[in-house]
Amino acid sequence: LLTFDWYTYRPSSIEWILVGGTFAMVSLLMLLIARVVPLIPLYDIKEAEILRTEIKIGRVSVPATFRED
Repeated sequence: LLTFDWYTYRPSSIEWILVGGTFAMVSLLMLLIARVVPLIPLYDIKEAEILRTEIKIGRVSVPATFRED
């Protein structure tokens, strides 16, 4: 017969290292994917460069991006 003992489970150091390594690898993979696939679409960046201008507010010229429809 098998006996069953009630006890509190405590992960070993190897299990903690595996969990930490898994989180580290997922984080690294997400950073690498964000490097290849940009979070801001390239179209929006190009559009902002085309529409970039400076406007005068009082005596100061400030960079602005706007479109007059």
